[in-house]
Amino acid sequence: MKECIDTILRKADDCYIKKDYLGAAKNIQEAVAANSDNAELWATWGNVEFQSGNHSAAIDKYREACRLAPQLPEYWTYLAIALLQDGNVEEFESSLETALNIDPFHADSLKLLGDLCFQNNKKAEAAKSYYKILQKNPEDAEVLMRLGCCLYEYGELEVAKECYERVLKMDPKNDMALDNLSTCSSKLKQKADSHSIEEKSDSREIELHNLLEDAEFFNSAGNTDSTAETLEQAVNLAPNDAIIISALGSVYFKLGKYEKARELFRKEIEL
Repeated sequence: MKECIDTILRKADDCYIKKDYLGAAKNIQEAVAANSDNAELWATWGNVEFQSGNHSAAIDKYREACRLAPQLPEYWTYLAIALLQDGNVEEFESSLETALNIDPFHADSLKLLGDLCFQNNKKAEAAKSYYKILQKNPEDAEVLMRLGCCLYEYGELEVAKECYERVLKMDPKNDMALDNLSTCSSKLKQKADSHSIEEKSDSREIELHNLLEDAEFFNSAGNTDSTAETLEQAVNLAPNDAIIISALGSVYFKLGKYEKARELFRKEIEL
């Protein structure tokens, strides 16, 4: 009996390779007739029907495989995919949940869940699924690429960059990983440059504030020379600040430096 079934399956494989899905289905149907309690045969039949685009027939075959071997998460995952393609979202979710209840780290189920979350803009949930796969399969380049893309979209550039670097250690000529790594590096540089500019701006604002406080102190104390010197430093930091320019012009006028005062008053008017 087993030799007979093996012969039939070889014929089915030949048809499948030639994309003769109808011929493959007929051969597998013959094998199932000879051994109707074989869950693997039912799942294989379902795969052939799915490839031919006959999702409804595939669902029936996958249901039977799940009935015969309910402990195998891959059959529930096949069923979930077929249900999703057939538009049956409620049963799809139930079947996928069953697969993950059997094996929370089942890679194909987690990939399916992660991809759907990503497509529905649920980046955090997608990343969780991909992370779980990598806990058991840390060298899965395909999942690393998906996780990198997910993290990039979520704004986690450093971690995304690490994902692409890990892929390139395994496959140095991976064009997509190279492009994505370059994009991450460019974005990180822009972020660093922007942060540096902000820090310089903050430092400048603090220094300017301190100078103006000093100038106010010197002016209150009647120390006009020190007031002028301090305001000159403030003008160097903020050359287009009309209020500071006007204040320095007034101090110059008090000191009898009329030409300098006139220049500053002209600049104030221009601003």
